[in-house]
Amino acid sequence: MTSFSRRQLIGAAAAASAQFILPAKAQSESASAPIASFSFDEVIRRAQELSAAPFNASAPKPPAPFDTLDYDAWRDIRFKRDQAFLAGTNGGFRLETFHLGFLYGRAVTINTIRDGIATPIPYAPTLFDFGRVKNDKPLPVNTGFAGFRLLFPLNDPHVHDEAISFLGASYFRFLGRDQQYGLSARGLCIEAGTAKESFPFFREFWITTPAPSSNQIMIFALLDSEATTGAYKFTLNVGPESTIEIEATFFPRRSGVK
Repeated sequence: MTSFSRRQLIGAAAAASAQFILPAKAQSESASAPIASFSFDEVIRRAQELSAAPFNASAPKPPAPFDTLDYDAWRDIRFKRDQAFLAGTNGGFRLETFHLGFLYGRAVTINTIRDGIATPIPYAPTLFDFGRVKNDKPLPVNTGFAGFRLLFPLNDPHVHDEAISFLGASYFRFLGRDQQYGLSARGLCIEAGTAKESFPFFREFWITTPAPSSNQIMIFALLDSEATTGAYKFTLNVGPESTIEIEATFFPRRSGVK
């Protein structure tokens, strides 16, 4: 397992401690239902099962009007701060989701873990202020989200600032105190710099409920692509010099993956 500061991560490969393991017998993809005693082993199991199944790149198109939003309209959809998840756990972290739209049309499932039980977050329009975007048709609870971010009192004990975000493909980025965002990192890039270059994407996330007053939080993620699947464990420590430890296990769908 490797630890990165934000500055170190810009020049480093994001997927640390990778283990390439041959796929096992095909089984169904992950189910979005409460799971007791959830751990990283469960994500690894799901990644292995997913690798043995045919790759499915299809994704339902976001319903109108979200399928035609430009950047400014999408950015106008704001998560309501008073609806943040993890807010009632006596910890400093807050979890907010991003709405589908603009370039972010592939829905991801986001779960929270508390006392070992993983529970998916259902979509609800009441979570968002839609700004200029008008939508009269209610969306189903399994609509999903574009991604999420975690807030923490990083610079001021009375203000929750964005500490890390996951949005689009396998992109993520995080901050230390008094820092501003620069480049984003990718969870993985396949055949980088060649004609076969491809970019896997995260299908599902699980965010642990941190201990009270803790500046550490763990995030699990399930990665998918035509070439490989993967299970990720991100351990984020927020502070003056925020660090992230990344553990990843990969299951190639074909030989010769680089």
